Amino acid sequence: MIIDPGPVYSIVTPFDEEGAIAWRSLGKYVEAICAHAPSAVYVMAYNSRFAQLSVDEVIVLNRFVATEVRRIRPEIPVIAADPIACSTETSVHVAQCAAQDGASLLSALFSEKFYSTAQLVDHFGMLGQRAGIPLLIHQMPLISGLGGAQVNWPLDAVTAVMTLESVAAMKEDAKDDALTHSILELFGSTRSIILSGGGKRQFLRHREVGAKNWLNGVGVWHPPLASRFWAAVELGDQAVIDDVISNVEVPFFEGPVKRYGWHVACRAALSVMGWCQPWERLPMPTPGPEVLSDVGRVLREMTFQEEPLLPA
Repeated sequence: MIIDPGPVYSIVTPFDEEGAIAWRSLGKYVEAICAHAPSAVYVMAYNSRFAQLSVDEVIVLNRFVATEVRRIRPEIPVIAADPIACSTETSVHVAQCAAQDGASLLSALFSEKFYSTAQLVDHFGMLGQRAGIPLLIHQMPLISGLGGAQVNWPLDAVTAVMTLESVAAMKEDAKDDALTHSILELFGSTRSIILSGGGKRQFLRHREVGAKNWLNGVGVWHPPLASRFWAAVELGDQAVIDDVISNVEVPFFEGPVKRYGWHVACRAALSVMGWCQPWERLPMPTPGPEVLSDVGRVLREMTFQEEPLLPA
């Protein structure tokens, strides 16, 4: 497999007050997460704010992260990504650029309305044949072309796409334990499956059916947490596992994430921790002073191994 077991760190693209990408902040952040030996660094459609970026900016962002990781820790896989909404031809172009720029995988997202399994196979099959780079399927609920309802991938569609020769991995984000379980049983031993959307608790629930990777949550804004948690999992240190979940993950998700949503709460936490400024590009809202104050308070009240997680 391309991705070793353990945490996968996603990139949250920082902006300055004028809306430009804050490359210096991003470089410092990439260097910091590489210090904690992630299983992969993931430029990911939503966390990386692709809805606010042009196609050219997506290509440059993929290139920047791949270049920085290769400079710092060349053994760490880099997952680049295609735009959120584009033609298959545009995805091919972005994938070919990512391959030339040294990425290890191309995260491919299907955001068109869903009509059939054949449609998914046609899209990912053509992309895989021409990309020049292995694919990671960004699997999340689809929008039905027959009425517009949100639907999970049918298992036959998962199987048809995951058995394409070019497909090496999946970001599993259905938030449906039964589907997650089935995907791990079918492909967990032959493909890298990154669990997303349920935190470390979801990852632990699926360990016995082959879960090996999860997409970092609270470790986005405090990178050491993910590596400490993974070390505890490997050692069977239940006290540290419980400590991270009970004293950091649960308070963050039951507090700021529930009040403001993941993207706003995460940006606020990154700002409080000094990784970036709070600025966003519209239409993503920038967390205001009250949100920043509240998130800062929650973070300062957290403890890890009986010590404050942050300085007072």
